[in-house]
Amino acid sequence: MQEEQSQSIVNNEDTANQKRERAKVDTVKSIKKQNKAKTRIANSIQIMTDKNHNLEWVSRKRQIFTAWKFCVKQQVAFLLCVKDVLQKSMWAHGFQQIQEASRGTKDNRKRYMLMKKYIFLMQQSKYGLSMTRWKYATWGIVDDKINSTTQAYEETVEAFNTKIKRVKAQNMKNGANYFHKKHLKKIFNAWAD
Repeated sequence: MQEEQSQSIVNNEDTANQKRERAKVDTVKSIKKQNKAKTRIANSIQIMTDKNHNLEWVSRKRQIFTAWKFCVKQQVAFLLCVKDVLQKSMWAHGFQQIQEASRGTKDNRKRYMLMKKYIFLMQQSKYGLSMTRWKYATWGIVDDKINSTTQAYEETVEAFNTKIKRVKAQNMKNGANYFHKKHLKKIFNAWAD
């Protein structure tokens, strides 16, 4: 009986050793599988990030947003350029109008003062009645001059406004042509609406 017990103890120890060896081998295999899976995941993520950074493959959403960002930057730069050009031309136009107006008012002021002085002198003399007729005629000429200058001013403002409208229309047309050439028409239509 003791032999059987000693035999069973030896068998139990052998089976326990075998189980331990199998457990060690199984853990080593599972660790290898886990490491292999981790390296595969890391490699696939690295490949995806490289493709994204090198723009070999870009998702549809990212492509839309990068194109939209580029288009908006170009639009902003173009609008700032147009604003600078319009502002410069408006300043030049304004200074020209101020210069012309100051010349005209200065000349009119001199004429008015001379006319007032002359009328005052004539009213003191015998020919006061005839000079009032002359004064009314001169006033009519001055009034016509003022009306013609205001009409010329309104025409220049209207011409400037039509020029601005034509520039805006041409800019939109050029932008649409650009987006059509670059196959970004759908993005432009979505942005313009």
